[in-house]
Amino acid sequence: PYSKQELRQKLNLPADKIDPLTHRAPCKNVNFAVFYGITDEGLLDLMADTYSKSGVVMPDWMDKTWCAGFIEKWFALYPGIRSYLDAEESRARRFGIVWTACGRVRRIPEVRSYHSYIQSAGVRQGSNHGIQGFSADIMKLAMAEVEDQLVMLEREYWIVAVPLLSIHDELLIECEEDDGELLQAVL
Repeated sequence: PYSKQELRQKLNLPADKIDPLTHRAPCKNVNFAVFYGITDEGLLDLMADTYSKSGVVMPDWMDKTWCAGFIEKWFALYPGIRSYLDAEESRARRFGIVWTACGRVRRIPEVRSYHSYIQSAGVRQGSNHGIQGFSADIMKLAMAEVEDQLVMLEREYWIVAVPLLSIHDELLIECEEDDGELLQAVL
């Protein structure tokens, strides 16, 4: 939760030297990690790993205290997320299950474990399921719609297109090269 100017100052880089590839990866990883309940120590390890893979020297000021402060600032900036995560944790602990907005259920027996690290893992899984599971539900509905459209294309235009793979929120569909533009326009 730093402004671009503050980040430039913290990184000690002029604006024209900030590389979207090497500086975006740490920011993206931090946002996902904080949402999924990373600790200050875990965030520091993640940042060290991310910076080293990106080829950027980790700043001296980035330590465990800074990471703890960052996590607090992040949740202060997005207070609704804290409420959501607390509600999901409560649901997982109380019922031992969580469910998506579409009603798909996931059992979380880990929250009943005597081992705190197993309980923590269960809580993270439970919190994650509401977002990731709902995203998967939406993708499944979209895949059914795409299948209907592909059947229509085959009937009307004799275009044969086969869904090969889904990767998160993308579908890879195979077709003849000449049919690609029409397929893109329809889908």
